Amino acid sequence: MALLALLAKLLGKVVIFRGVGVYPYEWSGRPVISESPMAFKGFTGLLVRLALSKASYISVRDKYSFAVLRLTGVRRPLTIEEDLAFRIRLPTPSECRELAIKYGICEGKVLGVNLRTLDGVTNEKVVSYVVKLVRDFMKKGFDKIVFIPFGFGSFKDRFFDNDLLIAFELKKKIPNLIIINEELNPKEILCLFNYLNYVIAMRHHAVIFALLAKKPIVALVYDTKTLELLNMLSRNNITIILVKDFI
Repeated sequence: MALLALLAKLLGKVVIFRGVGVYPYEWSGRPVISESPMAFKGFTGLLVRLALSKASYISVRDKYSFAVLRLTGVRRPLTIEEDLAFRIRLPTPSECRELAIKYGICEGKVLGVNLRTLDGVTNEKVVSYVVKLVRDFMKKGFDKIVFIPFGFGSFKDRFFDNDLLIAFELKKKIPNLIIINEELNPKEILCLFNYLNYVIAMRHHAVIFALLAKKPIVALVYDTKTLELLNMLSRNNITIILVKDFI
């Protein structure tokens, strides 16, 4: 992102960083949760400072990201504003009924599930944990279980961007799982959340969509950004489960 910003500036463009999150990341797909902000060091830190020094406006989505940039040496004015996904308008159920009928979730007691594919060991543990959760929900009368993917694999070999990989692993244990096996746009995905009675959410924006739709959530938190988001909220219909606690 820093390199793209510098290239844009060299080409005479206005550069704005809007509602960004800045957290540690594990490229192998392992869960990473950091409780204390840490500075970018070395060449990466230099790139971040240089890129942000050229920006016309910078906003971050939480205090953690603010602290990381300050520790990295960014001295430009920084604004904290909520994730821009919160500004998406929630479609009405009537706008979404055709889509809900298509996937067979317009009636019954519907449990929505979104999981993120990570490394093999984590996937296995997450599936085992979620199977128990789903079976508990089924005992409580949930008769429709639908998996809503948010990622379909953006780059070759970036397998952990493809939510369908873990979806099909889950289906081996929950045969009646409905998997939405096509890439929907954000409005269509949010449409479906209207028809969910409860959500098991792992991806950050799956959690945000459940919040927008005012649905109770079991949040399986695998990274810092989602934990930061949920720690800012005071709602009694959110259950937080840290993935690192059961792998």
